[in-house]
Amino acid sequence: FDLDSVETVQDMHSKPKYEDEKSQPESQQDVSENSGAAYGFAVKLPRRNAHFNPKYKEKHKPLGSMDWKKLQRGEPNSFSERDELEKKRGSSELIESKWEDGQSRVVGYTNFTYVRSGYVYLNKNNIDIKNNIVLFGPDGYLYYKGKEPSKELPSEKITYKGTWDYVTDAMEKQRFEGLGSAAGGDKSGALSALEEGVLRNQAEASSGHTDFGMTSEFEVDFSDKTIKGTLYRNNRITQNNSENKQIKTTRYTIQATLHGNRFKGKALAADKGATNGSHPFISDSDSLEGGFYGPKGEELAGKFLSNDNKVAAVFGAKQKDKKDGENAAGPATETVIDAYRITGEEFKKEQIDSFGDVKKLLVDGVELSLLPSEGNKAAFQHEIEQNGREGNGVLFQLGLHEFWEAVKRK
Repeated sequence: FDLDSVETVQDMHSKPKYEDEKSQPESQQDVSENSGAAYGFAVKLPRRNAHFNPKYKEKHKPLGSMDWKKLQRGEPNSFSERDELEKKRGSSELIESKWEDGQSRVVGYTNFTYVRSGYVYLNKNNIDIKNNIVLFGPDGYLYYKGKEPSKELPSEKITYKGTWDYVTDAMEKQRFEGLGSAAGGDKSGALSALEEGVLRNQAEASSGHTDFGMTSEFEVDFSDKTIKGTLYRNNRITQNNSENKQIKTTRYTIQATLHGNRFKGKALAADKGATNGSHPFISDSDSLEGGFYGPKGEELAGKFLSNDNKVAAVFGAKQKDKKDGENAAGPATETVIDAYRITGEEFKKEQIDSFGDVKKLLVDGVELSLLPSEGNKAAFQHEIEQNGREGNGVLFQLGLHEFWEAVKRK
């Protein structure tokens, strides 16, 4: 049967060409549950069992790549892990990231619509002697989540600014002097929200200061499909503080490559020589991933785990806030990939979310590979040639029942 939703792409040299990636054998694909395209990911804040009895005590609560859990479609501040905390919080306050005074933010880059990243937790110990459980510290999650994966992206260099957050593993007698005693690291993982010596309040800043808490900045070159970024700590400086006069401390630099509306790359630790335990940011990460959200790539978010499994981090950033009366159209964009759901006898099209990966099909929420595997030789594979070159594909999401019924009728 014919589908009329594949359109010829005009050859415009001044804009980036978001072409399909060359398919690789499935054995070479990154098929890890925690690294594929998703609306977002969450990781549990580590808390080790500090029971007085060695039989039950945990000396180390590690972080691992499989600890990341995919988040499902929905509003950025709505996911099952957060709901779980709401149900058990009782009279405790649910503490979470917000772009307001006293928390991380960049003035002029706070009106997020499509992305949330950071932490959500309860300050609630769990002491259950009957079941031999003794847990101290924040009970919650580090996460990022977006909605409306971008179908179009800008065709020029764009600056994004926002925030980032982290949590470490929890290990007996682990201390990070540079983060302060309240940050954690021993009974619970050290958490960015509790790091001491950080400038978070406007009242403590000089006039015109814009960056507070843990901030992120990215330059995205959509023409070259590259991202360069930096993750900072903004330092609280007082007249009595003679040790730390730097306005900012760089924790990581980011290098990534765009793949459709997603990106993958590295986070490079800026202070690898700090082997005295003053802070945990001494190992690079080769697992950085994320994506763009909003119809035209207005916002981005992502995550990584350091190669030494010591630090899990998330980040979110956006283009500069629009002022009243300012051109709401934004920069020129180009379509990355169109995705539709085909329903009914007339093959009516309904545009749906897509992660820009034509090697996978999303059927009733289940991700299926279109690549050949043992016993399944290229059942769906095909190539599209347009004007003598590889063109943009179209990803279709079909309900299984609707698909086969429509095919039989056709």
